[in-house]
Amino acid sequence: GVEKTMDKYLVGKPGVRTVRVDQKGAIVGEVGYEEPRKGNDVHLTLDARIQVIAERALRDAGIGRGACVVIEPSTGEVLAMASVPSYDPNKFIPSISTEDWDAYLKNPVKPLSCRALGGYAPGSTYKIVTALAGCLAGITNSRFSCSGSVTYGTKAMKCWIADNEGSYGSLDLSDGIKVSCNCFFYQFGNRAGLKNIERIGSLLGLGQRSGIELDEEDERSLILPGEKWTRQNKPSENWRSPGFVANVSIGQGLVQTSPLQMANVAATVANGGMAYPVHLLKRVVDGLRVVVENQPPPRGDLVKEAVSAQQFELVRRGMWKVVNADGGTGRGGRLSGVEVAGKTGTAQFLRSGQKDNHTWFISFAPYQNPK
Repeated sequence: GVEKTMDKYLVGKPGVRTVRVDQKGAIVGEVGYEEPRKGNDVHLTLDARIQVIAERALRDAGIGRGACVVIEPSTGEVLAMASVPSYDPNKFIPSISTEDWDAYLKNPVKPLSCRALGGYAPGSTYKIVTALAGCLAGITNSRFSCSGSVTYGTKAMKCWIADNEGSYGSLDLSDGIKVSCNCFFYQFGNRAGLKNIERIGSLLGLGQRSGIELDEEDERSLILPGEKWTRQNKPSENWRSPGFVANVSIGQGLVQTSPLQMANVAATVANGGMAYPVHLLKRVVDGLRVVVENQPPPRGDLVKEAVSAQQFELVRRGMWKVVNADGGTGRGGRLSGVEVAGKTGTAQFLRSGQKDNHTWFISFAPYQNPK
């Protein structure tokens, strides 16, 4: 999609040749000639090496539908973005056959969709957003107890460990992140409040189109279900109810985020609170002259919102424990010689009546001075 969005820089200028003709229309001389001028060069933020690794990782793992996004946390530059299944762009040159086009459109796994930009329920990766909302509310030192479920009204909302007839007991924030305890975050999210969850989400760009230099059609289904959005779009939903807030707190219910957005959530935690706009455009160059140098300012500074370095470290430490501590849900993300911090997520989902969960992993590395 970059060639479409960057066309004003890439297009160039056609040449002009002015000739003199006689009364019969035959050319008898040249009056003037203006050479065609090529367009500007557009430099992207992509790192071709990392892009190849991301593409191969998805395919070698045999993932049928998925995406991978890699961001530089100190700038918001997208270093790689891959989506599977994909399509062969060569089939569109000079034009795609009716047979191939129909095959793409009718394919149930939708290869023309960019899953890196599409909206999906983020599951427990969203608990990082809820944790940051708790920082705004000043409750990061609170402890909550997990007995396997929390009852709101007449409904008992379970923790995932309850399926194994277990419970976690009393937890602090970093351990709540480590074991991804639903009961902890039901209570933590309600104490933090929907307004603070919405505030953090807005600062991180959730529920909004990212502004990345691609076709925005793929970003239509992004939802940050705060009071205003829910009133306008789902008036039958009781956004004040503890059950509604509990569902939002664990990335279920109405929440819809993209892999691109959740990569940026991880990047913001990694860099200590600066939310940069994600972007693909590095610079535009005309020969040796730089026409555009794209270094967008931060869209949000969580430290200015009164999230202290100590509070941030509690969240970061929880993500470190996810991968590196005994009992962490992301132990499969450990790497030899590199300290990885992360957060797992599984969102319950039905596809054509069959259970087909959305599974996630967001991460940053190395733990100190992440790249």
